[in-house]
Amino acid sequence: MKKITCIIIASILSWSSVNAQQNTTNNTSKTDTLSSVPCVFDYQLSFDSLMFIPDGPNCQGPSVCYNANVTFTTFAPGEIITSASDIRSVCMNIEHSYLGDLQFSLICPNGSRAIIHTQPNGGGLSLGEPIDDTGGCDPTPAGIGWNYCWSNNSDYNYHGTAPNYLHQNQQMRCDSSNIANHSNYYHPMNSFDALIGCPLNGTWSLEICDLYGIDDGRIWKWSINLRNMDTTVTGGVVYFDQNQNCQRDLSEFGLPNHLGLIQPLGIWVQTDQSGVWQIDSLPAGDYTIAMDTTNQWINSCGNTQSFTITDGENTIAPCIGLYSPNTCNFPFVNIYAQTLRPCFPNQKIYVLAKNLENASANLDSAYVDVHLDSLLLVTGASIPYTITNPNSYRFYVGSILPGAFKFIEISTTVNCSVMIGQTLCMSAEISPQIACNNDTVTTPVFPAGVTPCTLPWDHSSLSVTGWCANDSVHFNIANTGSPSNGNMLCYSPVRIYLDGILTYFDSLMIAGGQSINYSYPGNGQTWILQTDQHPLHPGNSHPNAHVEACGNLDNWTPGLINDFPLDDLDPLIDYFCGQATGSFDPNIKVGYPHGVGGSNIIPPNHPLQYSISFQNTGSDTAFTVVLRDTLDVNLNIFSVTPGAASHPYSFKIYGARILEWTFHNILLPDSNVNEPESHGFATFTVNQNPNLLKGTKIKNKADIYFDYNAPITTNETSHTIDFIQTVLPTAINLYTKPKDATIQVYPNPANNEITVITPTELMGETYTLINFIGQGVIKGKITHEENKINLSGLSKGVYLLKIGNNPKLSRKIIKN
Repeated sequence: MKKITCIIIASILSWSSVNAQQNTTNNTSKTDTLSSVPCVFDYQLSFDSLMFIPDGPNCQGPSVCYNANVTFTTFAPGEIITSASDIRSVCMNIEHSYLGDLQFSLICPNGSRAIIHTQPNGGGLSLGEPIDDTGGCDPTPAGIGWNYCWSNNSDYNYHGTAPNYLHQNQQMRCDSSNIANHSNYYHPMNSFDALIGCPLNGTWSLEICDLYGIDDGRIWKWSINLRNMDTTVTGGVVYFDQNQNCQRDLSEFGLPNHLGLIQPLGIWVQTDQSGVWQIDSLPAGDYTIAMDTTNQWINSCGNTQSFTITDGENTIAPCIGLYSPNTCNFPFVNIYAQTLRPCFPNQKIYVLAKNLENASANLDSAYVDVHLDSLLLVTGASIPYTITNPNSYRFYVGSILPGAFKFIEISTTVNCSVMIGQTLCMSAEISPQIACNNDTVTTPVFPAGVTPCTLPWDHSSLSVTGWCANDSVHFNIANTGSPSNGNMLCYSPVRIYLDGILTYFDSLMIAGGQSINYSYPGNGQTWILQTDQHPLHPGNSHPNAHVEACGNLDNWTPGLINDFPLDDLDPLIDYFCGQATGSFDPNIKVGYPHGVGGSNIIPPNHPLQYSISFQNTGSDTAFTVVLRDTLDVNLNIFSVTPGAASHPYSFKIYGARILEWTFHNILLPDSNVNEPESHGFATFTVNQNPNLLKGTKIKNKADIYFDYNAPITTNETSHTIDFIQTVLPTAINLYTKPKDATIQVYPNPANNEITVITPTELMGETYTLINFIGQGVIKGKITHEENKINLSGLSKGVYLLKIGNNPKLSRKIIKN
C-alpha cells in the first residue's frame, strides 16, 4: 500500500488498531490540521470489540448485517430525544476496502433508525487502510482502522459545506490517495431528526450491512454521544491528549475510570465511560481538581485545573488532557466462586479478564488458563475452551481494549466425596505476558533478624507444589530456572506451618532445573510450606503450597488455608481457595487473606481482596442492588480494581472514598421462590498504603441496598499489620503434639444450644466459634465444667469450636 500523507488520528487508548507497531508508527504525521471537540460533558458509550465484516453476498447471502450494541441506563425514566442535536455524534474506527458496499444505520431502543451512509454511494473509496481481499469470507490480516464521525450539531467542523456526506468521492479523498478523509465530521445521510421521540435509556445499535461482493473489513469500536440533559451538575472531561497540546482534538476520546481529587473539600470523583466526571452538590466557591497520575499517565495541561462554582449556575470545569509516554497493556485477572456445594450441579466459577485503565495499548490475542481442583467437574462455560492438561482449561478472549474486560462463567459439579469445610483451590492466569507487564521488581521488606541476599538476581525461579498420598504429606520445591543459567547463588528459607504455627525452618540452594522433596507422616493438620524467591526476582512471586486433612481427620481444623497469603500478588495470576459448604450466610463481607491468629495478622505491603456477598431474603424480586463500601484510610484508593461479580454492574468511586457497585435490572429472585438464584456478589482488590507501621488496623464493612429498602450492613472485616512469624524462636520438634485435654460437646448436631464439658485446668481459657470463612461469630470464656453456648442466632452450617491456642481442643459443630 502506498505511503499515506494524511494524519492517522486513531487514539492508541480508545481507538486502537490491532497492530501495536502500526499504532506507534502511523500516528506521527502532522500534515492535517485537526478540528477541536467542544469541551462539554456528554454521555458516551462504546462498543469495544474487534468485529470482522465478511463479504456479504459472496459468503452469507444477499443482505448480511451485523449489529453492535450499547445500553444506556444513565438517564431519568421517560427521557427522550427531542432534537437531532441531542445525538451529538456517532463515531467508528473501521477499515474496509470498498465504501460502495456498505450501509450504516443507527437504531434506537424503540426500533427507529437513521441511515448514516448507504450503498452504493462512495464507490471504490477505502475506509482506513485495509488489506484488500477478493474473497472476504474468512478473516484476513487486519489493516489499520481510522476514525470516522457523523453529527448534526453546528458546533463541530465539517468537511466542506453542509450538507456533506461520506460518499462525495473526490472531495472526501485523503489527498491523492483512495482513502476517505477523516479529519472532520460528516453529516448522516438521514438526519438524526428521524430519531426524535426515541427513549434515551435502552439499547442502541449500530447496524453494518455489506450489500455487494468481493470486499471485507473490520470494525474495532463505535461510540455514540448523547447530550447531557442535566442542567444542575458540575463536571468536566478527561481525555487522551495524544499530541500533548492540551487541546481536545477530534481523535482524542475520553479516558474512563480515572480518579480526580477536588480540593479543598477532599472529594473524589471518577470519570465514566465517556471520560466525564460529575458532581451535583458543591457549594459556591473556588476549587481545583487534580487527576490521578500515579501510574503511567502525565497531565499535559498542568497538575491541577481551577474552576469556580456560582450559586444557581451549571459549571463545566476545564478539559484535562492526559498522555502516556509508553505504549503498553496491563493485563489483570480475577477468579472467584461464591458457593462450592458437594454433589450440587451448576456451581459457578467466575473469571474476569481485563486490560486495566492505565494501559495505553490493546491486549491482543489474549487467553486465560484456568486450573481447577480435581474434585471440580466442568459441565459448561459461557465461551468455548480447550483442555490443555488434566483439570486445566484455556479460554481465548481475543482483543481487550484499555479499561475493557471479558467475562467467563464456568459451570461445575462438586464431587460428592468432598467434605464440608474442605478447601478447593483454583487459579487463572492471563497471557500474553509481555515485557512491560512483568519487568518490575518489588523492593522486599524483611522482618528484624532476617538478612537478605545482596547478590544480583541469579535467574532462578522457585515453585512449590504439595499433595497427600497414602496418608503422607509431600512437598516439592523446584527451581524452574535454566540448568545453564539459573543456579541459585543464595540460600532461600523454607518455612513449614502446622495449623498456622511455624513448626519447621530450613534453607535450600537448588541448581537450575532441579528440585527437592519434603515428606512427612500425615497427621490431619493443615500444612503450609513457604519459600522465597531471590529478592531481585521480577514481579511479586512468593511460592507456597498447602495440604490439609491428610491422615487422622480428628486433628483437622477446616478453614486455615486462607489465613496465609497465596502466591498471586502479580495481577497476571489469581488464586482462589474456597471451602465446600452446605449453606452460607447472606450479606457478608470477607477479606483475603483472612490473616493469622486472633488479630488477623497480614504482612505490610500485601494486597487485599474483598468479596461482598448478598442475598435477596425479601418477599419479591429485587430489580436494583447497590453496594457501597467506604474504603479504609490505610488502603490505597488509586489501586482499587473491581473484579469478578455474579451479575453485570457499573462501578464508581466518589465522595469521601466511597466505592459503589450498581447492579441494574438484576432481577434477583427472593430466596423463597428460587434460593440458588437469590444470591449475588462483587469482589475487588486493593493495595495497602506503603510500609504501614506494625499494629496498624485495617477495617472495612459494606452497605447493601435492595431497591428502595433501608440498607443492610455487613460484618466488619479487620486485619492487623505485622510480620507473620518467619523465624523459629526456639527449636520445635516437628512431630511434637500439644498436650491433649478431653472435652465433650453435646448435642452435636444441635438446633439452638450446645453444652461443652471441660476439665478444671481449662477454667479461664477463651473459646471461639468460627464459621466456614474463618470468622469468629461467638466468643466467650470457660467459667464452669459445663458451659452453655447459644447457637440460635447462627445460620445452619458447620462451625469450629476452638478453646485457647491448643489445636487439639477443637471440635466441629453442626448447626441444624
